[in-house]
Amino acid sequence: MGNPLASSIKAGVAYAVTVFAIGFLLGTARVLLLAPRVGSTVAVLVETPVILAASWYVAGLRSPAGAIGFAAQVCFATFPLLNVFVSRPFAPARSHW
Repeated sequence: MGNPLASSIKAGVAYAVTVFAIGFLLGTARVLLLAPRVGSTVAVLVETPVILAASWYVAGLRSPAGAIGFAAQVCFATFPLLNVFVSRPFAPARSHW
């Protein structure tokens, strides 16, 4: 059956290269074609589900292990957003008196 570590490394590299290539193509299209027409925010909103779907398909995320890994990636991706709310200093409401 071979070395499981070597197989895992090969699978990881294949996944990373494939998704990177897809992301590179999508990012290029987003920046050069879509963003000038609709703005960068809308362009990213259009691109995001496409790259997530590509990641889902390429990595076999339909399996339980793949879905767990994907969920972990989504959680990781939300950390900057959560940081905005968590690190914001508490500011009590001002009194009108």
